[in-house]
Amino acid sequence: MKTSLLQRGLARFGRMLRPLFAPDAEADRARFEAFAKGQREAVERLQRRGHAQSERLTEVMREVEQLRKQTSGLRARLSRQLQFSERVLKRVSERSVEIGEERVFDRLARIGRSSQAVLVGPWTGEVGFELIYWVPFLRWALGHAGIDPARVTVFSRGGARPWYDGLANEYVDALDFTTADEFRTRTAVSRKQRGLTAFDRDLLRRACAARGGAPALIHPAMMYALFYPYWRREAPLARVLEYVRPRRHEPPAPPAVPLPDDYVAVRFYFSDCFPDTPGNRAFVSAVIGALADRHDVVVLHAGLGLDDHADTAVHGRDRVHVIDAGVSPRDNLALQTAIIARARAFVGTYGGFSYLAPLHGVDTVAFYSDRNFQVSHLHMAQHISAEVGGGTLVPLDVAHAALLQDVLPGSRSPAVAR
Repeated sequence: MKTSLLQRGLARFGRMLRPLFAPDAEADRARFEAFAKGQREAVERLQRRGHAQSERLTEVMREVEQLRKQTSGLRARLSRQLQFSERVLKRVSERSVEIGEERVFDRLARIGRSSQAVLVGPWTGEVGFELIYWVPFLRWALGHAGIDPARVTVFSRGGARPWYDGLANEYVDALDFTTADEFRTRTAVSRKQRGLTAFDRDLLRRACAARGGAPALIHPAMMYALFYPYWRREAPLARVLEYVRPRRHEPPAPPAVPLPDDYVAVRFYFSDCFPDTPGNRAFVSAVIGALADRHDVVVLHAGLGLDDHADTAVHGRDRVHVIDAGVSPRDNLALQTAIIARARAFVGTYGGFSYLAPLHGVDTVAFYSDRNFQVSHLHMAQHISAEVGGGTLVPLDVAHAALLQDVLPGSRSPAVAR
């Protein structure tokens, strides 16, 4: 108790002495209180601002959620609209095909009723399409329209006349009216003749000027109008088979080059499905070597460059006979056909020439290293070859070639270079 009284007394005495020792204490205390008040007010303002920002953020999040829902709705509506547009376009496309068919049938009927000379072509496209689509289509078209082959002239290129046996009275070749360089340049952009191209018109003008007259024209575009749905995978093979009459090809006259009595024909070239790589070059050499162990081998080079295929190089070997079919550009396809048609088998790159051999009854193994081709064409080639009693067509990935050694005792399968 005494201590408490003493402490209070000393505190009171200290307050009495404070003005003597700290004359500005009251002013300092007032300033401190004012500062503290300002800080409290600043904190309150920050709290109010933070609360307002939190409310704004909540509002923004609500707006974002609304936008997300709206976007989702727009996406759904856009998807429905695209599906609707796709259906409309498909119907238009189907109608366009129907119109194309009507025009094809109408034109064939008019040509059949007339007595006008008929020119079919000019064909400037791929060998494969010509063999398995264009020629069988022409057999159907001329028969359907009742057009006498005596009225018909075929217009192709590179000596393809043997492929049209029995279809026409005459044959004209594009290389009679153009050079190999011009042909290659003007067909480089596209080899699909869905319409009459400027190059087609130039070839027709030159041919008509040289021969005289203006014949009725059956152009490849007529075939494209009928077959395009199949190539786009919108129609089955049966659609194409309605409009073709395939026939096994007869061998043309023997070639004017010396050949072994018994041989395997070989034609390798670099293409999209068999690109120019060290591995593929080594594979070609190994295949020819394996064949030459058992047979004479006739290796064909085109040497023309009419298309985008480049021939492979072949080094000299015993029993390997290399023939340059490009010595006479005008007859190169006829020469290759005559050699392939008389072979015991054909081996080469998967593509047009692998379709040619089976049509002459020659069994074929066709290699590729990139499976980037349309299987629909392979199915068509195998179907018509079987229908006409032709040779077999076996496509084989070079990566699987070594399997032959395991499944065929005594065979020598080429090593696959990597």
